[in-house]
Amino acid sequence: MIDRTSLPWLRQQLDRYTYRPGWSLTIQPSAPFVGDLFHLTVVYPAADSRDPTRTDRLRFNTTVPPYIAEQRDEDLFAKWLQSALFDVERHESQEWLRRDGQIYDDPHGR
Repeated sequence: MIDRTSLPWLRQQLDRYTYRPGWSLTIQPSAPFVGDLFHLTVVYPAADSRDPTRTDRLRFNTTVPPYIAEQRDEDLFAKWLQSALFDVERHESQEWLRRDGQIYDDPHGR
């Protein structure tokens, strides 16, 4: 069962942070079928690597590790949040790195 007192704490911590312009960060309980966890959703604008004239609004979801909610350590939360944002950035950079005009390491596996 989700400890409902963790959600306000997680949201309070998240509210202390900002990231790039146009990016939004939210923490919600996971859907019931996922289990008793929370997830972070990052919504952000990104240029389409296959058609740079287009900008898409993308969504990235990741589970908040249970120990983050349980320990309620501000620094631990900050390090985890930074790592989650680095995962988003890593994914986007993979779409842009090209060798001989082709995506080198396509995160979508196309």
